[in-house]
Amino acid sequence: SFVAAALMLTRVPLQTTRSTSSTGAPATPSNPSASLEASAGGYRAILRDHPFLVLVLVIVVFWTSNYGVDIILAPYSVSVLGVPLWVPGALAALNTGLIVGAQVPVMGLLASRRRTRTMMVGGIVYMVAFLGLAATPLLPAYTLVVTLGVLMLLATMAEIFVIPTMIALAAAMAPLHLRGRYLALAGLSLSAAKGITPLVATALLVTIPSAFWLILTVVLLVAVAAVAWLERRLPLATVLASAVSPQGSHHASPAGDGEPGVAASAALTSQNRPTAPGHP
Repeated sequence: SFVAAALMLTRVPLQTTRSTSSTGAPATPSNPSASLEASAGGYRAILRDHPFLVLVLVIVVFWTSNYGVDIILAPYSVSVLGVPLWVPGALAALNTGLIVGAQVPVMGLLASRRRTRTMMVGGIVYMVAFLGLAATPLLPAYTLVVTLGVLMLLATMAEIFVIPTMIALAAAMAPLHLRGRYLALAGLSLSAAKGITPLVATALLVTIPSAFWLILTVVLLVAVAAVAWLERRLPLATVLASAVSPQGSHHASPAGDGEPGVAASAALTSQNRPTAPGHP
């Protein structure tokens, strides 16, 4: 697949960073001060952007929640709950089917909503699902399959709400001249979650299995509160997915249709599926 991707990239037309005028001479930059700011800012400017750093931590929490379902639910349901071996595969198929069939229409319905509100709702739905998973060892065995199906439905809906929205918000908060570096830092949150989730979960599965879901619930509560804090400090144009804002303004360039933020959101969201049965 990597070879195929490399071959496809060879067909992409290259664009140079220097533009020329109609006479063939190098064109004068339309905004020289922005170019100077881009070269002088870098990651130091991002580290001074405290709201964005808060968002990055929130993204780590949401990615960890997503991977908790994708990676940990299977061993938890078989080893702790004792359900049949076919159940994790069926749950993964349910998750994949909902992602494929429901994500586009759901995000269409949420297009005019505040991104922060969508993230808060998704976080709350995650909390409900994780509290249910923590309580499953107390349930009769004959109810476990149906219960796990319902909880997977809730967790998948939370994923649909949260994952595309949080990356679009990260793109919207980034000034255009630093958008690549902002999204690179946001992308590191995915790697952090990939390391945190199995490390914490496997340690708890052999000691106090339900504690993993309870800890995630508490951390999600803090993350939802942090998103509420962000909403009060961000311009309305940044949190509204359908708003149109001045290009290049800091924390006021939402990623609408056709803008770089949407492409970045789609690219990063495509990384959220681990290579497990039932996932494309």
